[in-house]
Amino acid sequence: RVTDGVRRKSIFSFDRNRGNIEEVKAAINAKAAGEAYDEAQFESWIYIAWSLRGKSVIMKEPTQRNQEGNSETDSTSMPDSVRFIAPPPPSAPTNMATWVEEANELFDGVVFSTPNEEMVHRRDFLLPIVAGRFIQRRNESLPSEKQDHYSMKFVSDNLERLCNLSLLAGHIVPSLADTDEFSNLLLPPDGAKLNNAQSASFKKSQGVYAYWDAAKKHWIRVGQVSGNKVKRNFGKRHQEHCAGSKHTDPDSIDSVFYFLYADNSVDMHEDIRKAGGKFQDLDMHVIWALSRYGLDNIGKEGRNLFHWDEEVVEGIQQSKALKGDMEKKKKAMVIYLIEFFYSLLLSPHNNVSLNPGFEAFLSVINHGKQIWLAD
Repeated sequence: RVTDGVRRKSIFSFDRNRGNIEEVKAAINAKAAGEAYDEAQFESWIYIAWSLRGKSVIMKEPTQRNQEGNSETDSTSMPDSVRFIAPPPPSAPTNMATWVEEANELFDGVVFSTPNEEMVHRRDFLLPIVAGRFIQRRNESLPSEKQDHYSMKFVSDNLERLCNLSLLAGHIVPSLADTDEFSNLLLPPDGAKLNNAQSASFKKSQGVYAYWDAAKKHWIRVGQVSGNKVKRNFGKRHQEHCAGSKHTDPDSIDSVFYFLYADNSVDMHEDIRKAGGKFQDLDMHVIWALSRYGLDNIGKEGRNLFHWDEEVVEGIQQSKALKGDMEKKKKAMVIYLIEFFYSLLLSPHNNVSLNPGFEAFLSVINHGKQIWLAD
């Protein structure tokens, strides 16, 4: 492809276990067209893009010769050496403007701007990064029998949409070209213009939030709160975290979050304080809050903001994890999805949450040790 007047070339080396380039291209094109595709081949493309992303691969343009045998170049030739550029994901969907309109209707605390070419270009960088992190998270935090769970398919089907929306929300760091698997991708609170979740405007809201370590200047956790509109909100969730951080027996606590960010009143070893911090240093910020309209409508039929595959819908219908009708279950799935995606944006070095996400549907809680619940 041509970017900024320079032709970028990609070189791949596939082993037998990862298919061949034509099969991968076919899978990518089929997915972009909304047709059935070989997921293994799509992940093969993602694997290559991700594994090479942090490396500099130097390539030299073959010499172009004219009929007389003399070397020549044209305006589309790339320089003698370029840094590897990951292949672009499927092109921006034509109905993206509709997504933006619907997102602004369903959510508060965030404003989604109009799609443009710059966003598409940045999305080309962002998608392989978060897709690689998603595959790694899924494979490491879930046993093989859970990795094909419908909740993980829901994530895979909606990664591109969330990349688009997070960029349109102005939440992503400006420079993605030099990021690697350990980079933080979420802007600081001021840069992302995030609202304080404990403010009068949002403490009674539901949605997705994140904790910012004001002392060390980095994000440490993404969480979500949904369910009963009276009993569950950002304000009450923060109170629960505050109470959890005041544990009196550090040896018995199984939450990495509460262990590393214990209340200042708890007697913690100096090395643990250095590794984490104090709960008093944390600020809770709104990522996406459900609007009043969104609270009652996000799970209703006819919503097109997220893709609902038949397999996912069937899995939700059969799930006994949550009480309530289909609308309530779909609302919970959306909140889990946004939480999961934004947790992928945090640096793995600083993220203190080890939960795989979708706990109610996956029947799993992971606090450094895996605790499997009954299905």
